[in-house]
Amino acid sequence: MLKIITDTGRSKNKWFLPLAFLGTWSLVMYALSAQPTLTSSQEWMLLTPIRKGAHIIEFTILTLIAWTVFNQLHLRKITQFKSPKLCWWVTITLPFVFAVLDETHQYFVPNRQAKVSDVVIDSLGIGLATGLIWLWQNGYFNRLRRAIPALQQGNKSLGQLHGEHVHLMR
Repeated sequence: MLKIITDTGRSKNKWFLPLAFLGTWSLVMYALSAQPTLTSSQEWMLLTPIRKGAHIIEFTILTLIAWTVFNQLHLRKITQFKSPKLCWWVTITLPFVFAVLDETHQYFVPNRQAKVSDVVIDSLGIGLATGLIWLWQNGYFNRLRRAIPALQQGNKSLGQLHGEHVHLMR
């Protein structure tokens, strides 16, 4: 995912820059969770869906960055990450543990609460990122990219393209 940023052609350590992003993103998330919030306000109730959506987005990004790091370690055949299953396991587990620790941290921040529901919402972001990675690894985005021009040129539906050169599903 971050290959464009890290692919300079000069560096053999393509995992280092994503690792720096992972650390920076984690620190930003930690700093944001340390901010006290207002509690009893109607405006706060209106902002709740936005704040919960932000939880999903920030954990989607965290998971994508984590996968980039661990996938690069796997591709470089670093000792601990020779197995792709281990790469996936760590990619999913690390953000989940971060979500639990983040909620534990919020328990000690004034005007903040630790909620299991927030860990569940964070897990939705982890699941979204995992799904996006799986779709990308299995080539679904490439098939969709080839299908869009065909749809625009011939005004065909996806159903009409099924028997032709572009298949969206395996």
